Amino acid sequence: MPLILVNDERRRVLEKTVEVAIHLLNTARTRRISVKMATLVKYAYLACRLGTLDITALKQMKVHPPHHLRTQYFYREVVKALRKRKIRARVEHRHSVKYLVLYKSRERKDSQRIIRGSATP
Repeated sequence: MPLILVNDERRRVLEKTVEVAIHLLNTARTRRISVKMATLVKYAYLACRLGTLDITALKQMKVHPPHHLRTQYFYREVVKALRKRKIRARVEHRHSVKYLVLYKSRERKDSQRIIRGSATP
């Protein structure tokens, strides 16, 4: 495959990886989620191919992304892209597998804030 097509595919999958990560965070019930880096890239690759963000449909597919999308260099680009979009992300190594830990933002709605010293209930 020519280098231009590989770079174009990497860019598209990288953008879709950020979209999938945001979708996972928005649908999560907890403030912190942990996903294998390879699984996140697989979901993003399939989302590019199928044009959907439906996680249940992506989980059922038995397709592996190309090797140039499963390298440590691409994983680093994913983390940089997430941090550039102000998404709190941390990489953990568990049993020789890279996990990406994503955190929801700490911002609370005004109705959830506790104001000290106020006399209103």
